[in-house]
Amino acid sequence: MPGHRATSSVRITGGNWGV
Repeated sequence: MPGHRATSSVRITGGNWGV
């Protein structure tokens, strides 16, 4: 999975990996 913190961020940002 792209993004180092995608496990948490993906839910907050709505699908923006690594943001």
